[in-house]
Amino acid sequence: MKPGFMALLEQSSRDIPDMIICATDGDIEKSFEHVKIPNKVQVIWLIEEKGRLLFDVSKYSKQHMHVIKFSV
Repeated sequence: MKPGFMALLEQSSRDIPDMIICATDGDIEKSFEHVKIPNKVQVIWLIEEKGRLLFDVSKYSKQHMHVIKFSV
């Protein structure tokens, strides 16, 4: 996912969305936490109930980054 986020964030600031919704099994780069997400962007992670993200989202406010778990 990191390359996708990097490409999105390289756009001019007016073209960056206010919200990004990512559906994942949680198996993404640990280095994602080094991606600088602008404060105006809220990232919502949709992740299967048994999965987990490999980076610590608690470093971000819930208004900036939020995890929603679901079951299938």
